[in-house]
Amino acid sequence: MATDAIDGWPCATGNYGAPEVAFEWTAQVGGTVEFGLVDARPTELNHDLFVVASQDGVRAPAQCVAFGFNSVVFEARPGTTYFLVADGYFQDEGAFEAELSCR
Repeated sequence: MATDAIDGWPCATGNYGAPEVAFEWTAQVGGTVEFGLVDARPTELNHDLFVVASQDGVRAPAQCVAFGFNSVVFEARPGTTYFLVADGYFQDEGAFEAELSCR
């Protein structure tokens, strides 16, 4: 379900006034992880991706650890819960498919 709780990110400049969707994921082991859009069409639907690390149960835009356009790569720490967020730029919103790849 999409929410419209975040209109700006400290890790990326821009207007993120569109609804965002967050997926919760806890890393079982450490390593490189890629969160990306499948068959992205940024000229038709502009979603950007954010990774937020939960610290002591708190999850907030200030805890953004990585940002990307069609995909984002980050180093996961074992036992850390991450929120993988797709947020529309300005007022872009719509259906998308995302995948998580652990390398």
